[in-house]
Amino acid sequence: MKKSMKNFALVAITLAIFGVGFHHAYAALSDESSLTSMNPFLKRGYAGLGISDIQMNAIKAVVKKNLPELQTMTNQIISERRVLKSLIRAQSVNEDAIRAQVRKLAEMEADMCVKRAVIGQEIRTILTPEQLQKSAEMSRFRERMMDRRIARIFKWYEE
Repeated sequence: MKKSMKNFALVAITLAIFGVGFHHAYAALSDESSLTSMNPFLKRGYAGLGISDIQMNAIKAVVKKNLPELQTMTNQIISERRVLKSLIRAQSVNEDAIRAQVRKLAEMEADMCVKRAVIGQEIRTILTPEQLQKSAEMSRFRERMMDRRIARIFKWYEE
């Protein structure tokens, strides 16, 4: 093995070890009870909005109040999606069964969307007008980014 290859391997292994070490150190220091401790996207969003501790506690209370119902709805939707996937992947196509399953799933998704809208409305009453405006800007930015990603995917398939 050439010396340069050995050096490269040594550097790669060292960086991997440090990376894992930093990850575990950060995980050990994080507050497990925090709403954002396991979701860096929420943490970044809340930081961008400048949410105070009082607002964060109020948002947590809203989410905790609705959590059992959300968990039940989510588990049902996941279960029904798995049934739909099994129908789609079956050896023979049963169009009526697929359509019936999609209708059932659509009804459950509609219920979930209504519940999310109600929770969102409760959370929006906690935020200031400036935070609401910033949140809308952040949403538009995320939508533009998603549109770009989707366009790249279709472009890749066209090539």
